[in-house]
Amino acid sequence: MKSVILISALFIFGCVNKKQSIPSNSDSLTGGAVDTVKLLDSKRDLSARNDFEPEGKVDIDSILQTKENEYLASFDSGILSLCCYDLLNMTGNLPTSTFRMTKEEYKEDGEVKTVDVFTMDSSFFKTFYNAHPDVERTDLVCGEISSDKIVFDHGIRIGMKKSELLSKIFKPSKMFDKINKLEIYENEMGEAWTTLIFTNERLTRIEFDSDYDWIERSVRK
Repeated sequence: MKSVILISALFIFGCVNKKQSIPSNSDSLTGGAVDTVKLLDSKRDLSARNDFEPEGKVDIDSILQTKENEYLASFDSGILSLCCYDLLNMTGNLPTSTFRMTKEEYKEDGEVKTVDVFTMDSSFFKTFYNAHPDVERTDLVCGEISSDKIVFDHGIRIGMKKSELLSKIFKPSKMFDKINKLEIYENEMGEAWTTLIFTNERLTRIEFDSDYDWIERSVRK
């Protein structure tokens, strides 16, 4: 389920959800080198990130029985896709204090644009401040999380049981056993999405992606 499919569905159903800004702990760097490294504040108590419970859990079995459903949900080849981030938004309060921050510069539309890069071991994510007057917000561009040291809002971390994670969003369902990937789109436009990957009934990888196609999907060496 990509942008074209989701946009066509906009005229049928809409997920009422405002895009959320991502707080940035990065200091402003002007000109010069892009390899300055800053160890971000690590005083935040990440162990307390487990207080999430949605107001009402989704009956995924009933939702999928309706082709044109309110979450634009679909299931195919082990992949459950749906929107919106209202169900499970892992982008609004990223645990930046556990990452190191660097900068990358890109030439786009005749301008030099700066992207913040947060890394820890093999895990990373990138953010970009969109200064367009109609936007003016920091967007999560992309990322790959594979470390169990990183704890997200809702108590989500690599290695947790698939059933435990899915139970935070959905009512109990036999379908849990069939899900290998969970794709959650920010909204019906499909411009940003989070993918949770399960292996042997455990969460093994989290991927963030978006329509910022001019930004590299790996960390520069």
